[in-house]
Amino acid sequence: MLVIDRFENGFALCENDAETLRIPMALIPSGAAEGDVLEQESGAYRVNAGATQHRRLLAAQKLKRLLASADDAE
Repeated sequence: MLVIDRFENGFALCENDAETLRIPMALIPSGAAEGDVLEQESGAYRVNAGATQHRRLLAAQKLKRLLASADDAE
């Protein structure tokens, strides 16, 4: 699984569990955004919308818990 971290100088910098990969923008699907999960299929990349949505939901839940614990500490 690759996750788009950022776009820089014509490349999508994507992270997996072990490394950061520089993928030319020409290979990235149109409309792909930071945080999207990419899968390689038949030599092409595609956005996995379900996995992207799941990761964003987990991140939102984590942020909500962190903010709630910060409010409790005040």
